[in-house]
Amino acid sequence: MDTERGGDVASSLGRLYGFMTDQITQANFANDPSLLEPVKKTLETLREGWHEAIEKLRQEGRLSEYETPQSAGLLVR
Repeated sequence: MDTERGGDVASSLGRLYGFMTDQITQANFANDPSLLEPVKKTLETLREGWHEAIEKLRQEGRLSEYETPQSAGLLVR
């Protein structure tokens, strides 16, 4: 995560990704798929947020219909 460019958002996403990685590892070791439920919910929330952000940018004319979020520089390396 590029925390210089992404600031607090990048830091927060980094913590979320760390949490999800830990949960996936625990589910794997315990052979317990129920431990993946928080990961699923977190990913669904993130996906919804990204879709809302992209739609808002399109409505504001800052992201064309055919431009991908990546080509617009929205994805942090």
